[in-house]
Amino acid sequence: MRAFIIGGGKGSRTANPSLPKVLTSLGESTILEYQIEELQKSGEIDHITLLLGFGHEQVVAFLDSYLSKANIGLLIDYVIEEEPLGSGGMLKRVLKDCQGQGAFVVLGDVLPRGGILESISLIQNDSENYVFVHPNNHPFDSDSIISTRGYASKIIKKNDKKEDLYPNLSPVGFFFFRIADLDAWPIMPAFDLVHEALCNLITVGKKVRVEEILKRSTDLGTPDRFELMKKNVNNYGHVIDGAIFIDRDETIIRDPRKDQEFELVNEISLIEGVTEFLKAVNTIGIPVVCVSNQPAIAKGFISREKVEIEFQLLKSRLDISNVYIDKYLYCPHYPESGFEGEIQELKVICECRKPKPGMIVETSRIHSLDLTRSVIIGDSWMDIEIDTEIGSRIHYFPYTEKCDILQEHHCVSSFEEILLLVTKFFQEKSSRC
Repeated sequence: MRAFIIGGGKGSRTANPSLPKVLTSLGESTILEYQIEELQKSGEIDHITLLLGFGHEQVVAFLDSYLSKANIGLLIDYVIEEEPLGSGGMLKRVLKDCQGQGAFVVLGDVLPRGGILESISLIQNDSENYVFVHPNNHPFDSDSIISTRGYASKIIKKNDKKEDLYPNLSPVGFFFFRIADLDAWPIMPAFDLVHEALCNLITVGKKVRVEEILKRSTDLGTPDRFELMKKNVNNYGHVIDGAIFIDRDETIIRDPRKDQEFELVNEISLIEGVTEFLKAVNTIGIPVVCVSNQPAIAKGFISREKVEIEFQLLKSRLDISNVYIDKYLYCPHYPESGFEGEIQELKVICECRKPKPGMIVETSRIHSLDLTRSVIIGDSWMDIEIDTEIGSRIHYFPYTEKCDILQEHHCVSSFEEILLLVTKFFQEKSSRC
């Protein structure tokens, strides 16, 4: 597969506007080096082309020096645009002459943090276009991708947003584009890759698969973002390989069915300290995955649709506070029978009902997570006694003095304590490059 890095951007908002964005240094490497190294490590890329504009002399000189020292086992070349063509114009020109089904595309101002590797691993069908997304802590100031059954149906541009809530899923800066679909791209010479090329593909009905990634890739387009990421890389490493797996009811929110009320709830009550905890780990870039048993579905007490509405209510509450959970998973099964109105096909012994590890193991497989560098948090033994190797287990129990967890674990009564344990753990376990 061929890859393109769009490196012609001028860093007009960065700390050093005279430096092309791809040459921004973080730690001992530039963004460009991090991107090339991940593309090579994927094993799927055999040719990388840089699309250069502003400051191309600096990039070419750096590239020549870098390639003379690095052991890069693939072809790397570059194309220089003669006039500014936006993020999409030059790409369309060079894609026309490409062989193969499509190409992987990277925006040059994005620090990948493992996101390039994860994105390439998620490409299962090269007869479709892909846009890779994840939530962020400024959903009202970002483009949003609306997904219908896994495919992009609309892009809400940040400048078009009003007071309503929108899906907190934004393009990361990684794409896979089919060459056969170039006829749907804009015909003007200069255009934006997301706002015009991607929008055109969606408008004319070309398939654009939406894939959520967990590795927290970040653009470094402003001095504040750069300083924050420099601090994070120094403390937690370039790549965070693990994640936080956290229970929902009585850990993130009050259980909406604690008093056996199974009507649809109108609001969600967050546990004290959850918002502040999520803000901290979002800022660091640690993925958070909610894993929840919802046996009331199998018992026939509540529909799957109502449970999913509850999750949407939770997402909306978090969006208001500019925090997020990366992924929501739940098990609808329950093995025991004897409930009026129970759903027979869900009355099974499954691998996803905690303490079985199904949801967690499958997520780690799909998103290339290291469970030994991950944390599990919950308020009951079923949340903690997951039958797989986990780096750290945290039992949150503010309402009782009895702690009946069997495996080695930490017992805490507040999210302030949880944050201290989590940050210490990821400082000790995360990768440094």
